[in-house]
Amino acid sequence: MDEDPGLDMWALDVTRFGPVHSTDAFLDMRTIESYFNYYQMHPPGKEAQSARPARCSPLHSVLAKHGAVFGSKFGHERPNWFSTTPGPPPAEEPSYTHPNWSDSVAAEHTAIREGVAMIDMSSFRKLEVAGAGALAGLNRMTVSDLDVPVGDVVYTQMCNRRGGIEADVTVARLGEDLFYVVTGSGFGEHDFCWIQRGLREQGDADATTTTTDVGPGYAVINLTGPRSRDVLAAVTSQPVDDEAFPFMTSRTLSIGLAAGVRALRVTFVGELGFELHVPAESAVYLYGRLWEAGQPHGIVNAGYRVSHP
Repeated sequence: MDEDPGLDMWALDVTRFGPVHSTDAFLDMRTIESYFNYYQMHPPGKEAQSARPARCSPLHSVLAKHGAVFGSKFGHERPNWFSTTPGPPPAEEPSYTHPNWSDSVAAEHTAIREGVAMIDMSSFRKLEVAGAGALAGLNRMTVSDLDVPVGDVVYTQMCNRRGGIEADVTVARLGEDLFYVVTGSGFGEHDFCWIQRGLREQGDADATTTTTDVGPGYAVINLTGPRSRDVLAAVTSQPVDDEAFPFMTSRTLSIGLAAGVRALRVTFVGELGFELHVPAESAVYLYGRLWEAGQPHGIVNAGYRVSHP
């Protein structure tokens, strides 16, 4: 036996859950809600309401003032969309036809296609894999070659022995033996365990190789849209043109008082974009600088429903 059932067992995988799900308070509240909703209608986009808020981005309060309507993923409060009407943001009203967020999401979508927007993606799981066995170990697990120049970014899948996809990750090579792995909010526990297990299987030669969860230390602001470079160039003295900062590379930027910003030039929306991984303590400052610099370009906030309406 190779410990692979040959079937998609994700619904039974214990790594679908993390520490946030194992507290007595979370289990009490979410179990009651789940039982109550068992026979209810479940229109697309319906969010759980219990056991919230559990995990908040450093930008949570700032985004709430801008009208954010939050959803929850792996315990993280994430902006789903932004209300543009005066007063407190409305509650979500899911629907099979026209949910009450449709018009707001359409405006956010337009801004990303034609202008510039910011999306708080701090809930991404961020891992650092470091040590003498990091390259060999990760390369054994990924379908793409990670032996790239320092500063390059690789988008890749990780596969099991049968060739089935186990993870979908972005990897930035920060040093000869240092890799920064970014994965989705709901898959972070699984991917963290998968990488750790894979490295252990390499043998004693990789005993010094470590996998560290650095997620809580970094917020992520996705600056995206055709005017995103104009905004970024206005807040840093370092060059961010296409020659100095090509697609699928990473740079360490200083943006005003925010030092050590890990900027990844990646995008999944079909437009120019930058993921700005900023130390959590500087996240509010960076957001403010970008918001101010983006005003001449019509910058807006956008939420996760812009990609999953």
